[in-house]
Amino acid sequence: MWKPSTGAAMLTLCPGILCSLNGIHVTSSSSGLRVRGRAHCHVASASVSTEIAKNSAGLRGRTIGCVRGWSSAGRSQSFSSATCFGAMKSRSGFTSSGNGVDIRWIKTNGDDTSNQTAGVVYPSKSCKSKSCKVAVIGAGAAGLVTARELLREGHDVIVFEQTKSVGGVWVYDPEIEGDDLLGLSQDRKRVHSSMYASLRTNLPREIMGYTDFPFLPRDGRDGRRFPGHAEVAAYLQDFAEFYHLLDCVQFSTSVDYVGSCKDQNKISWKVRTRRRHQTDDVKEEQFDAVVVCNGHYSQPKLAEFPGSSSWPGVQMHSHNYREPSSFTDQTVVVIGNAASGEDISREIADVAKEVHISGRTWSASVDFSEPIGQHGNIWRHSTIECACEDGTVLFAEGGCVSADIILHCTGA
Repeated sequence: MWKPSTGAAMLTLCPGILCSLNGIHVTSSSSGLRVRGRAHCHVASASVSTEIAKNSAGLRGRTIGCVRGWSSAGRSQSFSSATCFGAMKSRSGFTSSGNGVDIRWIKTNGDDTSNQTAGVVYPSKSCKSKSCKVAVIGAGAAGLVTARELLREGHDVIVFEQTKSVGGVWVYDPEIEGDDLLGLSQDRKRVHSSMYASLRTNLPREIMGYTDFPFLPRDGRDGRRFPGHAEVAAYLQDFAEFYHLLDCVQFSTSVDYVGSCKDQNKISWKVRTRRRHQTDDVKEEQFDAVVVCNGHYSQPKLAEFPGSSSWPGVQMHSHNYREPSSFTDQTVVVIGNAASGEDISREIADVAKEVHISGRTWSASVDFSEPIGQHGNIWRHSTIECACEDGTVLFAEGGCVSADIILHCTGA
C-alpha cells in the first residue's frame, strides 16, 4: 500500500474515475483511486475532467479517508475521513474545463467536527451561480490574493500590472527617476519601486504570508526569519505560479481611466488600458466590477518648510534611494524618523560625514546634544525651522547645520 510522504495527500475514492486536479494526480488501483500531490493544494479549486461530473452521483455521500495535509495555519495535520458532497460548477482561470468536486472534511484526528473546512478544501458555499467579469488593478500582494479568491468564485478575471512581473513594491528596481529626485515633474521617468538594495522585512516571515500558503524557508533561498526583499518577491511569485494566476495577468499594462457606465439598466465599468512605452496601443473594455489593488509607496510625499525652494543643496526623496555610496563624505539631513528614516540613516552613516535626523515624534527624554550610532556621527533634531540660501538648515530646538543633502524620508 502506497503511503503519503510528508507534504503529500492520499484520498481513496471509488474505482473507475480518472482525473487530474491542480497539482494533484489521480491514478487507479485495485482498491479504488489514489490522489497524490502537494497536500496544500485546494482540492476543489481546480477544474477536473468531465468524468467526475458523470459519476458525481456515485461519489455523493461516500466517505474518503487517510488524508494528511496542511491546516489553514500551515501546520501538518491528519484527517481521518471526509465526505464528498457532489459536483460543483465549472470554473475559469485553470488549464482544463469541467466540473470540480466539493469535498469537506468532517473528522479531524478522529474527532467529529461536522462540516469543518481546512486549508486544503474548497467549501461549497463559495460556489456562486453568477459569473462576473472583473478587472483587478495591480499584481502585488493584494492583487494576487484578490485574483485567486475571485477565480475560486468562478469569475472571469483580468489583472492589469504596469511592470513586467508580479510582486508590486517588493520587486527591486535599481533604476531611479532620472534627475528629478523629488518626483515633482509629471513628465518624469516613472519608477514604481521604492525598494532599496539592503531592505529587509521588519516583520517575521511567519506573519507575512497568506494564511493558507505559509511563507516557509526554501532550499537555496534567503531562509532568515526577517528576509530581504528578494525573498518576499520570490514568495509572491511562488504564490502566483502555484494558483495559476500568471495566465490572467496582463503585464506592462497601465490603467489610464476607470469610469462607470450604464448598459441595459446595469451598471458596469469602462477600463482604458495602455501598453507601457507604446502610446498608441490603447484598449477599452467593460467589466462588471473593478478591484483597485495598486497599493502605495510609489508617489513621493514631501516635507514642507520655509526656504525649501531656494536652498542650494541636493534634495531627494527616499523613493529614489537605492544604496549609500553617493552620500560618501557628505553632511546629510534626513527628514523623518519613522521606519525608512531610521533605517536609511544608519546605512548612510557608514559612509557619510554627518547624518542629522529631523523628526516630529521623538520621546520627551531624547537628548539632541549627544550623537548616536556606532560611528558617533548621527544627531537627532526636532522639525526644520527653515533652510537658508547659504546651505544652512535651522531646527526648531535651536540647532543648525551646514548640509550638502536633504533626504525626505516622508512616505509615499
